[in-house]
Amino acid sequence: MKRPLVLFLSACVLSASSWADDQSLEQLHQLRTRSLLLCANALVQFNEYEERGDTLRPEAYRADLAEMKQISASSKLPSELALVSEMEQQIAELEGLPRQGTNRYGHGLAKLLDLQQQLEQLASKRYQSMEGSEPNQRRALRTISLDTGRMLLLYQSRAFVLLPKHGLDISEETNQQLDGHISVGLQNLIQMNASLATRLVPVERRYQFVRGKLMNFQQNWAPSGVALYLERNIRELDQLASDSNN
Repeated sequence: MKRPLVLFLSACVLSASSWADDQSLEQLHQLRTRSLLLCANALVQFNEYEERGDTLRPEAYRADLAEMKQISASSKLPSELALVSEMEQQIAELEGLPRQGTNRYGHGLAKLLDLQQQLEQLASKRYQSMEGSEPNQRRALRTISLDTGRMLLLYQSRAFVLLPKHGLDISEETNQQLDGHISVGLQNLIQMNASLATRLVPVERRYQFVRGKLMNFQQNWAPSGVALYLERNIRELDQLASDSNN
């Protein structure tokens, strides 16, 4: 009788460990995507190209900040929490600046982007050390989500004409690579899984709708419109990954 009991308890321990890893991976992924959305929304909010700011956008990036702080604290990630707190302080400083004057936001936003890159380096290292146990479909969805976030952030960085861009790779080559990853990744998942396709087809359509803006560096900028479609895609992909068992 002891052996079946030992096997049962071992299975329970393994199951609990697997669940804990899944939770940690999800939280680390959300920390990464929320940091991208935070910076992308800040770049739109403080972009002088936009005639007036969206009153709902600060609510969105403040909610992402709150989620990032909660994840860092609950996951006991002090280094990440310190960076998130610095990002929160930088946002507060940007919001406190007068909305008049030339390039009053550029250097503050450059500092915010630098903090995001430091956070990404920390979180991605932790994620990569654990992702071996992650199901393939979930990993693919999260990869597309991150690439979409990077594409959005690079677009908003280019759209902010006076933003200091040292440390940012905004080349057409990088843009084309990200576009290929997103387009091929979505098509592969749509073709492989009919039930998933019903939720991914709208994601792919939204991406194609703004793709012309993303790929043509000479077009007129549309920061708010691009943000609207890609932010929705990122959050939908994250939810799909969270719901996926494969």
